[in-house]
Amino acid sequence: MRGYITTILFLFASIIMGFEASAQLSQGALRTRYSLNDAWRFSQVYVPNDKAQMVDLPHTWSKAECQYTTAQYVRQLHVPYTLRGKRLFLRFGGAMSVTNVLVNGKYVGEHKGSYTSFTFEITDKVRYGEDNTITVVVSNNLRSDLLPISTEHNLYGGIYRDVELLVTNKNIISPTFYSSDGVFVQQREVTAEQASGVVTLYLSAVDEGAHQITVRFIAPDGYEVARYTTKAGKTDKLTSIEIPYQIDYPDLWSPDSPTLYRVEAIVGNPDRPSDKVECNIGFRDIAIGKDNRLLINGKEVD
Repeated sequence: MRGYITTILFLFASIIMGFEASAQLSQGALRTRYSLNDAWRFSQVYVPNDKAQMVDLPHTWSKAECQYTTAQYVRQLHVPYTLRGKRLFLRFGGAMSVTNVLVNGKYVGEHKGSYTSFTFEITDKVRYGEDNTITVVVSNNLRSDLLPISTEHNLYGGIYRDVELLVTNKNIISPTFYSSDGVFVQQREVTAEQASGVVTLYLSAVDEGAHQITVRFIAPDGYEVARYTTKAGKTDKLTSIEIPYQIDYPDLWSPDSPTLYRVEAIVGNPDRPSDKVECNIGFRDIAIGKDNRLLINGKEVD
């Protein structure tokens, strides 16, 4: 029994230390993510006197058989004063099929679709230093305006993927563009001598003034092979910024040598950025050759 109690106390202390470390990390981190998978009150909307039950995500109400209905998930979220001046986003990995989100009774947005993630900003809906109520209404009822209209696949309903809170600075690469990282690297021409294309990023800057945008290409050995800089002003809506790039004598990607370059998109001073997003890319040319053979970088690949 003594050993059991000691183990429990150790685990509890580890959890507390983990929370403290997370809090310390969030003060200096550009982007901080908090899981919101626990402690949701679930109930069906159109069932009279339906008693709410506590559930954790991922969750569906059709485990035994498919049930078409509308339900709501309600959760409390305490937002400390220390987050004032930050921007807050709710990211849903997936909910089936139509989802409406409210914070403190204020409408945030609607998402249609069972299999795509979505992100809403809730910065202007939360109360700092207080508990906030997140309400998510989900319906898997069949609809004529949403695919699939008819299918043998059951739409089980529910928030069936993770939900998280994303905390950022004010001037950022937006996480709301189709719930992506907001950075897209397009290849237009790739040869052994040169790789060229365009980097498109979606900026969301709320402060006045010119905001520096920097894109860096880092080779697998850690060496910076290219850097591009531009400036953009305050954007009331998402603004797409295109930055052409050119890499001389790239180390090409192939099945035998899957080389990846790291691309960094930075908002603000690179030494003290407001936001930074990283992604990987492999430069390669793909074509169809004689006899419908697959060509990668001009070489036939089975």
